[in-house]
Order: sequence, then C-alpha cells, then structure tokens
Amino acid sequence: MRVLAPPGQLRIACDTIVADSGRPDRVDLSAEQHAVADLPHDALVYLLASRYCETDLMMDKAWELFGGTPPGWRRVQAICDFVHAHIKFNYQDADATRGAARGFAEQRGVCRDFAHLAVTFCRCMNIPARYCTGYLGDIGVPPDPAPMDFSAWFEAYRRRALAHLRRPPQRSAHRPRADRARPRRRRRGDQHHVRTDLAAVVRRDHARGGGGRLSALATHR
Repeated sequence: MRVLAPPGQLRIACDTIVADSGRPDRVDLSAEQHAVADLPHDALVYLLASRYCETDLMMDKAWELFGGTPPGWRRVQAICDFVHAHIKFNYQDADATRGAARGFAEQRGVCRDFAHLAVTFCRCMNIPARYCTGYLGDIGVPPDPAPMDFSAWFEAYRRRALAHLRRPPQRSAHRPRADRARPRRRRRGDQHHVRTDLAAVVRRDHARGGGGRLSALATHR
C-alpha cells in the first residue's frame, strides 16, 4: 500500500482474519550453514551491511563470540541466546537512531534492537538474515495484560529458504512461537521509523482450527 499523508493527523484502521495452525515453530537442529559460494544469488543481499546492521563495526566481535560455535542451527541459536541475555528490554529505551553497534554497547533497547543485533551477528558469520515485523499473539504463552504491540524478529537462511528464527531474541518471546502474523519483511534492516499509537486485540478460537481475528488501529503524527 502506498499513501501520501496530508498535513495533520492521519488515522489508518484495519480488520484482518488470521489463521494459525497452533503449532510452534519447528526446531531443526540438522539445518546446515551453506558456504557463501553455494548461496543463491537472491540470498546474497542479506549478507550486506546497512544503516542499522553495521557488520563492518561488529565483524571482529562476532567471530570472537561465535567463531567456535558449531555452524548451522546451533550457531544461530547461540547468537539468539547471547542477544537475549545481553540486551535489557525497556520501552523507555526506544531510540530510532540506534543501530546494532550502539545496541551492543549500551545493552538496552526494544525488540528491533534485539533483531538488529542478531541480524548483524548472523551476517558477520556469513549467514544471510533479514529483519521482520509483525504481531505475536497469545497461543501457548502466559497471559500478558499489556495491549498487544508490533513485534520485531528475524529470519535466518537455512536449506534454500529463509526461515523463522526459532527463538526470536526479544522480550518474553525467547521461545518457539505458534502465532506469528507477519505483514512485513525488510531486506537489509533499514527501517522506516514511524511513531504510532497502536492498539490491537487478537481473539483466538482454538475450536475453529486456531483461527483468530486481528484488529488494529494506528495513528500517525
């Protein structure tokens, strides 16, 4: 969708039906890491540096931390575990100008900072990875009284496909999830930060095969 926003307040509303199997992300410990020479052409772009994923600044640290880990799934999982433990989540620490290098140094941020750092480490280790945004619902996780918010995670390349990271490195989502609603992927971690006041509610009816209704209202200033 392309919108030219006029001056003043703009309200965009949507109402969507989301179908979900109710099954958590599949864990595949046998997933291999491909040599760069064996990667398809369309995956190479996911190795590049970007505004928020400064691989040139983080290369030495990535190899220091993860050079001794088993390649493949376990290496990506080691990156996730490190990022989850290294950064402290706090909404008050959101900063649209923070990239992966600052996130690593400051050890604080929000979900996009977790994702940017994990994407950057993966790319430093020659694993194609890309940033994703969407909703994480309420299937199979403890109840959270806070309103649902937009979430960030990433996908790492495995076996000729870009697949979900099994344990997205953000807040309470460091576990396989069953209910991703993903409206957007980003090629290089270059985000367009828009301030939004966002309220969303997901109502799940497991008796109907895990489908749910997603309602969202965003206000852009």
